[in-house]
Amino acid sequence: MTNSKTNSFRPKKIAKYPIDFETIVYEKILVADINDDKKDEIILIGNKTSADNGIAEVLIYDQELKFLSKDAWNGDAMDVAIADVNGDLQNEIIVSGRDRNPIIKIYKYKDGLKLISQFPLESPEDLYVTAKSIYVGDVDDDKNTEIVILSIAERKDQSPGYAQLRIYSTEMKLKNFTEWIPQNGFLIRWGHHLSVSDIDCDGKYELIALVNINYDGKRYSELHIFGYDLKVKYLYEHLNNKNMFATCMSVNDINGDGKPEIIIGGGISNGKLQEATDQIAIYDHKLNLINEAQWRTFRHSWIWDIQSTDIDFDGDQEIITFGGTSMTGMDQSDANIIGEIAIRDGKTLELKDLILWQTNPGEDTRPSKGVVFDNQIVVATSKWSNGQNTSELELRLFDYKHEPNAIDDQLKFIKACNDNDSETIADFALPENDIFSAIALEALALCGDNRSLETMGDLLRTTN
Repeated sequence: MTNSKTNSFRPKKIAKYPIDFETIVYEKILVADINDDKKDEIILIGNKTSADNGIAEVLIYDQELKFLSKDAWNGDAMDVAIADVNGDLQNEIIVSGRDRNPIIKIYKYKDGLKLISQFPLESPEDLYVTAKSIYVGDVDDDKNTEIVILSIAERKDQSPGYAQLRIYSTEMKLKNFTEWIPQNGFLIRWGHHLSVSDIDCDGKYELIALVNINYDGKRYSELHIFGYDLKVKYLYEHLNNKNMFATCMSVNDINGDGKPEIIIGGGISNGKLQEATDQIAIYDHKLNLINEAQWRTFRHSWIWDIQSTDIDFDGDQEIITFGGTSMTGMDQSDANIIGEIAIRDGKTLELKDLILWQTNPGEDTRPSKGVVFDNQIVVATSKWSNGQNTSELELRLFDYKHEPNAIDDQLKFIKACNDNDSETIADFALPENDIFSAIALEALALCGDNRSLETMGDLLRTTN
């Protein structure tokens, strides 16, 4: 086997940074020109937590992954949008989250990140409410920009909690809102997504809200489609039925029929692997299921982020999922996690490309958020629990070029691992194979093949 087929999977740049909290989870990553210098910057938001403290962060990097600026506060950062909201013809950074109340923060980035305004949102004092998802644009066709917020009030005692859609002007004057409780079950803390699109091609925008619920001890998702007047057009209860919930959503014309589709990715819940299975489901504007796919790369797999775009410039849309896979462990704290970016055909959902990596042998890489821009992919890793064997986090930047034959090697390797084919795995475990060697060593050891010890020695002698 040669490495020539897999050159597109080597990272162009890696920025590593130490872990200073028990958990560090990144919620959103965007790429945009935020200072009018004709160059895109990377905007990353996330949350650091320990037993007695929680810090929200907004981080700015350049395209070489050089750190530029940040802001932080006690609370949560959940979503971010880039738009001109004050009419100065330059982009601002709009962040949704909470401090003591749900909050919207607006930043300007020039020589550094500067908070120019913030707006606490109304919420009951006895409920924990967070501004989860945000959209900025003209949603009601009045030629003005609006800020749309999906807020979640978490369950308390026997209350199921509630979800709210709130539409504000750029001066943060409330223009419209609606509120609902789950049809069955109660709202859980994680997930929840908002997209805006003319999903039914009637010339008017719809608001697509996805919320996650617990019903009778199982995880499900509800999907609402609202008109711009916030009247419900369509509702689908219990989208998922495998004790998993939706972790990500994208809206795009994925199959070339001229109409947007809703693309939902599913992942694990509560940190339990238990042979978790990746799920993608595609729905039309009436919430009819068009296509779906389920898979496990190794013993466990899950998705944390999703994007749809023509990544290989072939004229068709692809679905890119960001997540992880593992050969071992029943819980995220004892599993050896392998980073995974999967690229699938938008029409058939067949696998076209797969990027697998491990930061260091014996340590965990847990991709949480990623984004495709130009010919590049940038992905951020997170640490979900104090028990995980992770010494540092990273931003990883890939130059992407589709190699038609690369998938053959990847599928051969995956099949060998799942079949315990140690002879084939050994070919991938050689130190010069910097794509698969660290992962292949684990697979050899799981096969009970003593060559894993010899190869580990060779690998350690050739790495820093």
